[in-house]
Amino acid sequence: MSDFRMPAEDILGTFSLPQIYIFSVLLVLVLLAVGRFFGRRAARRDKSVESSLGSAVALALAFSLVILLIVDLDRSYEGFLIVDQTPMVELSRRFETERGSAN
Repeated sequence: MSDFRMPAEDILGTFSLPQIYIFSVLLVLVLLAVGRFFGRRAARRDKSVESSLGSAVALALAFSLVILLIVDLDRSYEGFLIVDQTPMVELSRRFETERGSAN
């Protein structure tokens, strides 16, 4: 048996990708899944593909925008939306002072 072990940080640090690439791949997979679902549904119901194409595109874009919004808000200091953390810090301080005065 081999006692060769490599910490996960070393492996992930060596092969890390920027987050935008990971989420882009995720969005492409979601778009493919939505397209496959609507294509199979249209084939089963003998509808034309054009009739469900608009709703498939709208659903895929809405889902993609929601995922991008979640990812962008998760990274508060970079991205399209930059969220100021000052109100949350002040609220946390107020909770701490109220908790301290209650004891």
